[in-house]
Amino acid sequence: MAFTDKQLEIIQVAEALFAEKGFDGTSIRDISAKADVNVAMVSYYFGSKEKLLEALVLHRIADMSLQLENIVGLEASPKDKILKVTEVYLHKLAANCDMYKIVQQEMAHGKRQLNSDAFNEVRTANMDLIRKIVEEGQRQGAFQQNVKVELLPNLMVGSFMHLTTNRSYYQQIMQLTDDSFAQYLQVDFVKHIQQTLMGLLCHPPQNV
Repeated sequence: MAFTDKQLEIIQVAEALFAEKGFDGTSIRDISAKADVNVAMVSYYFGSKEKLLEALVLHRIADMSLQLENIVGLEASPKDKILKVTEVYLHKLAANCDMYKIVQQEMAHGKRQLNSDAFNEVRTANMDLIRKIVEEGQRQGAFQQNVKVELLPNLMVGSFMHLTTNRSYYQQIMQLTDDSFAQYLQVDFVKHIQQTLMGLLCHPPQNV
């Protein structure tokens, strides 16, 4: 879904306010004031605050399908493709951490579900692309047959959100500064999840 420059500006303002004040603590009036547009324009573009949240999520994950399609088409082994998928997923999570925290908070509290047709279409497309890689590995005998592909993104996203939600605790026990924690997310954490996925997929289990 393509957004205009003005829509993107409103989406970015909304993201910052949702992260700062929470979804329920942010009003359309707050968003319009900070974006320097009138309330009617925000309503015209998005219809409601809930639809604006959905637009934010779609904007942030819009290029994931394209990246996954590129990975599927690589001249590489299924194992290497899964390793690349993991890297792309986790780096995108790190780059859009505020947005994912907003969504997690809203869904965890049972306040709302993101179930728009557009959002579900993107999620399904991404899942199908991951499934293609796994099935390729299964045909080649590199991956086990008994694999729950639907749970692989959950492992990546859930592990990331748990770690970042409890950031202060993990920084303390792992003796990480703010800078070294950010570096850990980009490198060591990615490798840890890659190793976990290889343990689930490969037969026999392999190290990264």
